[in-house]
Amino acid sequence: MRLCGWSPPGHFAWLCDVCLDRSASGLGLGEHLVRAVLEELGEDGPRPVMLATADAHGLYRNAGFRPVREHGKWMIRGAE
Repeated sequence: MRLCGWSPPGHFAWLCDVCLDRSASGLGLGEHLVRAVLEELGEDGPRPVMLATADAHGLYRNAGFRPVREHGKWMIRGAE
């Protein structure tokens, strides 16, 4: 895993391109990768953490993300 960078605390982070080969689907690797990134950011890291997804809402919802209003693919974590 390579964390490219993030903005200073008080700003936001963008989780982008969590990709796995289809043969790895269902093994929990996506959940592990997302969890590792969130742990690396830490509790004092940037908030909110945002992402966009077309088909992995359940994966991100399990990691604490929620849809941004009614925009479908946009999700957010750590902002009320």
